Amino acid sequence: MKVRGFTLIELLVTIAVLGLVLAAALPSFRGAIQNNRVTTQANELSTAFMLARSEAIKLTQATAICGSTDAASCGGAASWANGYIVFVDQNRNGVRDAATEPLLRVFQIASGGIAFTGAPALVRYLPSGEIDSAVAVNFGISIPQCIGQHARTFQIPRTGRVQVARASCT
Repeated sequence: MKVRGFTLIELLVTIAVLGLVLAAALPSFRGAIQNNRVTTQANELSTAFMLARSEAIKLTQATAICGSTDAASCGGAASWANGYIVFVDQNRNGVRDAATEPLLRVFQIASGGIAFTGAPALVRYLPSGEIDSAVAVNFGISIPQCIGQHARTFQIPRTGRVQVARASCT
């Protein structure tokens, strides 16, 4: 009579081998997750800048994008990590007047957070599609415990087109 099934020793050896394979694969899996998180945030931020530029051209009015803690007003350079807003900046003062300046879109930061380095308080697009700055805007984003090439740098020249590139974590 033949008995089918596994012995306890075979099961334990299989679980031990599976544990070793998972332990070897976990660091690369963590890197893939980090890369996907920062790529998602970089794409969304790039979309926000493109929206601000296209709305400035379409509406023939200045639009702005800034960090926001309350999803309604600008909060300064340190507030980008909480989210950001795109709004029509009719009087070009960099402050959203809720009564007269429409909020075009609110962007939230995904869970896990994003760190901004060198972020400007505000980027304003003119009706021509150019940014309202004498120099290009440069800043970076990364995630907490960033390793390797999982950071991104943003460059916005006077023409207003956003350029995103991979960067080493600092």
